[in-house]
Amino acid sequence: MKELLKSVFGYESLRTGQQPLVDALLQGKDALGIMPIVARKSLCV
Repeated sequence: MKELLKSVFGYESLRTGQQPLVDALLQGKDALGIMPIVARKSLCV
């Protein structure tokens, strides 16, 4: 996943709180993330 994150979005790692959301979605679970938006949009909305 890290290779995809880097090649598609240009990020080295996910922001704080995003990994549990991604993990839940990859396991087929429902997930809701309310994340602050600073200088860029969050990958989990």
